[in-house]
Amino acid sequence: MNDLNKNSIDQSIAVKPISKRVFAKFLDVLAEDEEMQDIASRLKVLLLEKDILSEAAIKEALFPEPKL
Repeated sequence: MNDLNKNSIDQSIAVKPISKRVFAKFLDVLAEDEEMQDIASRLKVLLLEKDILSEAAIKEALFPEPKL
């Protein structure tokens, strides 16, 4: 493996923990607002636990369909 490829792999490994820390901090602050706690909880499951970043999943977490 050449240095360029190794460097790219090293950077991608290092970025993920940082992004998770940013998401975690954002969700902690969001959860401090009583009205946003449910949304923060749903986003935490998606972004930190399940590692799902799809637009559809995030949209559903932000704007869930009302249960009839």
